[in-house]
Amino acid sequence: MTNPITPADLDELERKISGYSPAVPTKERTAELIACVLDAIPALIAAARERDALRVELEVHKGANNKLRSDLAAEVRRLRAELDEAQDVLVKLEWVRDDGTESPTVYCPECFGTGLAGHKPDCALAAALWKEPTTPTGQEKS
Repeated sequence: MTNPITPADLDELERKISGYSPAVPTKERTAELIACVLDAIPALIAAARERDALRVELEVHKGANNKLRSDLAAEVRRLRAELDEAQDVLVKLEWVRDDGTESPTVYCPECFGTGLAGHKPDCALAAALWKEPTTPTGQEKS
């Protein structure tokens, strides 16, 4: 296995290359430069292979991340639809008549607040419907 090339190795290679003058070549300097470059080639090839493997791995992770994001978005949409259905049921149950007639007197089955006064401050039904406790259905808060 080839030793990984370090930044210091690259600095040394760059120093040797920049100090080489083809105008005044000597056999020793040329041989030294060739040896230095040849020594670096396996490490550079290994580094390039590692880089390519990391690029492939990154693409795999990007694909998985996109699928996860899509799955999460679909789950959020499903949960929102389920919440809307649950809230529709709660709205129908929010106010009940006192005697089963057409009497205008209605009350909340959870806190027993009246339709005119609204929900009590600690009403769980009002909280589930995300309403302010003192605002009855169909009435504006004044």
